[in-house]
Amino acid sequence: MTEAGRGLLLSLLIGPPVFAGLLWVMSRLSGWSRLAARYRRDDEVAGTRWTWMSVGFGPLVWYNHCITVTVTERGLALRPQPLMRLFHPSLLIPWAQVASARPWNQMLVRGVALRVEPEGVEVVFLRRVYARIQAGFPERLRLV
Repeated sequence: MTEAGRGLLLSLLIGPPVFAGLLWVMSRLSGWSRLAARYRRDDEVAGTRWTWMSVGFGPLVWYNHCITVTVTERGLALRPQPLMRLFHPSLLIPWAQVASARPWNQMLVRGVALRVEPEGVEVVFLRRVYARIQAGFPERLRLV
């Protein structure tokens, strides 16, 4: 086997477990796993939908251009694209569990953080994204 062939084989053997491990760590650091324990949703929800959105969880973890956000009368649904669904099941967070919305600024990034209680997880949307999706939110969560 050539050097390139060995490298390719090694990548195919090591790459998937490393990627899976990274997704597991992200689900723990972000709080997605805590939210999934309570708000997991396996079926699609009807509502106003935006695809390929970026969503942050606190200052550490951002899911860039891989989340489908759906706003419904019942709550806020977050569904990762298929490649990201390992350790990241779809969520439907009821509006009653979204305790607050506040401006969120880190370095050069401006957004709005929704605090989900009792888990204490902040779901962060870029300001321009929040401006588009907030129309379906309860009045108390509209900021932009």
